[in-house]
Amino acid sequence: MRLLAVATLFGLGCSNYSDIRPSNPVPGWAQDEISCDVPPACEGDAAAKCLCADLPAWQLQDVNQNSDRFTETYGLDAFAGKVTVLSFYKVNCDFCGQQMGYLQVMQDQLAAQGFDVAFATLLKKTGEIGTTCDAVSDCENGQTCEQGFCHSSQQKVMSQQRNSYGACALFDSPNCDGNEMTSQITIKYPVFQDTDAAYAWQNDHGGGSKDEIYVYRPDGKLAAYFRSASDRLVFASLPDYRHLRATLKALSLGKIACDSDNPCGEGQWCRQPELGTCGGSGFCVPQVEADDTGAAICAFELYPTPVCGCDQSTYGSACAAASSGVSLYDNGHCLD
Repeated sequence: MRLLAVATLFGLGCSNYSDIRPSNPVPGWAQDEISCDVPPACEGDAAAKCLCADLPAWQLQDVNQNSDRFTETYGLDAFAGKVTVLSFYKVNCDFCGQQMGYLQVMQDQLAAQGFDVAFATLLKKTGEIGTTCDAVSDCENGQTCEQGFCHSSQQKVMSQQRNSYGACALFDSPNCDGNEMTSQITIKYPVFQDTDAAYAWQNDHGGGSKDEIYVYRPDGKLAAYFRSASDRLVFASLPDYRHLRATLKALSLGKIACDSDNPCGEGQWCRQPELGTCGGSGFCVPQVEADDTGAAICAFELYPTPVCGCDQSTYGSACAAASSGVSLYDNGHCLD
């Protein structure tokens, strides 16, 4: 079995980076964001899906009855200065509701750790959307007239308390009614409804598809775009959940993203910022300094605490793993 231990590291150059918090950033992470002065090349995607694309300018109604701004018409510019996650879903989609539950838990988990990240969902337009009303008689059967717009039960069920499909087991969210696999969760973040007039999916997002996810930097530039189809993020899969959460943490700290296709510059290596997140996107950090013999300069540990690296090798310390450019899979020895 893996021997678990609590790492105690001293001095500069190394840190237990399994749980990054804005009040206690990892040494060596004080880097600038990727510059959008000369945006990275982008082939095969609509401009709205390319890195450094501008925040869309649409203004739509918030149809989430649990949102603080229910029935107000506004846009993503309301979250200026924050990392913002925009997900694309549609009514009558059980998978979409499940994903939204995980995103709500992720937002709550990040907030508890001091990361103020904005989340929003954009619902695909449907036939009844965008109908104005003065009274319920102006709406179709089963719809209500609220603040001048017709609202359907389909919209409402997207955000009302529903099965969390295990999301609530990840974190004791205030929006969960318990911490079991069958716990119910209430979506509190804004849910915008696309309209025939705006048609934001097409006009502002290059023909967006259900399950797409956009992540915008605090300055409104697109930092990450996750496709739909076969390579979509599925948050019930813990690696996918951790991958997005780690990305949001690092973007909130203003770091340079990296992966196998986007390596770091000279003197840096690509580190996953959360324990157990291996092989996905990470963020560039300086290499551990070495002495004249080439040996890593790691702080002295009175009680050495071995760690298991993402390469499934055991290292004497987190610093030793970092000196080899290896992120942490777990604390303690790797399984034999």
